[in-house]
Amino acid sequence: MDASEIRRLKPKLKKFLQQFRGCFGRKDTREHLSTYVEGQLSKLDRKSVEPIALAAGVAPRTLQQFLNSLEWDQEQLTDTLQWRVARDRTSPHAIGLIDETACPKKGDKTPGVQRQWCGATGKQDNCVTTVHLGYAVEEFHCLLDSELFLPESWSQDRPRCRAAHIPDELVYRPKWQITLELYDRARANGLSFAYLTFDEGYGGKPEFLRQLDARDQPYVGEVPRSLTGWLEAPQVDVVVRKHQLRNTDFRKGQRLGAGDQLVCWRKPPRPKWMSSESYAALPGELTLREVRVRVTQKGFRTKELVVVTTLLDAEEYPADEIAELYRRRWQAELNLRSLKTVLQMDHLRCKTPHRVRNEFFMHLVAYNLIRRVMALAARDADTCPWQLSFKGALQTLNAFLPMLCADASLDAWCTAFVAALATHIVGNRPDRYEPRVKKRRAKEYDLMNKPRADYKRQMAK
Repeated sequence: MDASEIRRLKPKLKKFLQQFRGCFGRKDTREHLSTYVEGQLSKLDRKSVEPIALAAGVAPRTLQQFLNSLEWDQEQLTDTLQWRVARDRTSPHAIGLIDETACPKKGDKTPGVQRQWCGATGKQDNCVTTVHLGYAVEEFHCLLDSELFLPESWSQDRPRCRAAHIPDELVYRPKWQITLELYDRARANGLSFAYLTFDEGYGGKPEFLRQLDARDQPYVGEVPRSLTGWLEAPQVDVVVRKHQLRNTDFRKGQRLGAGDQLVCWRKPPRPKWMSSESYAALPGELTLREVRVRVTQKGFRTKELVVVTTLLDAEEYPADEIAELYRRRWQAELNLRSLKTVLQMDHLRCKTPHRVRNEFFMHLVAYNLIRRVMALAARDADTCPWQLSFKGALQTLNAFLPMLCADASLDAWCTAFVAALATHIVGNRPDRYEPRVKKRRAKEYDLMNKPRADYKRQMAK
């Protein structure tokens, strides 16, 4: 990002939001768009409606109506966002990121809330689940679309749905079917994907995989270890993660390179859940390729795992390319983590599906705006956007924006801003090896052998 781009930073925010003004029918509704997005980009500790409204000098009730009562054209808003990405970031190497997330929620009135697995709390909990489609190309990544998951228990209870203002046409759809709807919409808006990536929650759904094949869409996904199928080259090729309980010795196979080998897997004994006919139809052995992959996630230790694939030709499918495709899967986690922790989308406040989507889209607009600024800054600083801290970029922006109104030299301001933004680099944390022993720290004090209050009374004497 050069000096002239920095100088036009504030007008660019208005220009960016101007693209979405046609999604709002009333002028006062359009004005609240800028207020809400600026609140998302601010340094407020809580980024719910009331703190944003008070910081902007707006009545909280007015901003609540912006999310809950005023009408939006959500279809046009999503299309506009995707058209912009297709215009600026189209690439034959783009990767689609499919993932879901859960937001803890108390009560039973919010659409879709029920006890289910909640990754945010790490247990079965009361929460709302949402499905997301992300986009990654080279060093740029963003979110394209989101949708609320309506469980079967809600869909079968239409009076409850009507009380929550859920229209009758909105019924239960499996998460993989929601994903296909998001995918088809992105394709219709001019986006294309070299590959889609997803976890075993989607890779374990044969109908989902068949639908991707029908759309001629390549994919790299995880599958459950209990999933069975037939591999008949060249119609079907897979790239899956090898289960961590299976040992891998790269000295025993046919070496193709460092951490890359061909191995022969023999058919194991028939498990109890498999029929004799299905077991007999499986081949006696398979020649597969094992590739070591190192997954580096900012702020976490580097993980090492092994992926297994039927892409056996090392020249046509280099190991580095296979590893890179699999690593792209982790960018979905990065998108959702930044969205939920930094922009605080970890708690949904609206009570109807239409308004919940309004919350989604406001967060998507703010999130993609920040990612775009990071991509421009990284290009000028000759670094990669994913090496810059999302939270650090937001904090730097908040710290420097007030200076735009000051009398300081703009050139000096620009230089300082670029230098500050470039310092927010998140380093890798390599695996650490610690001895399995207890630490013994000798203390010069005696052990506490009576209540703390007695000691305090003794000290007061």
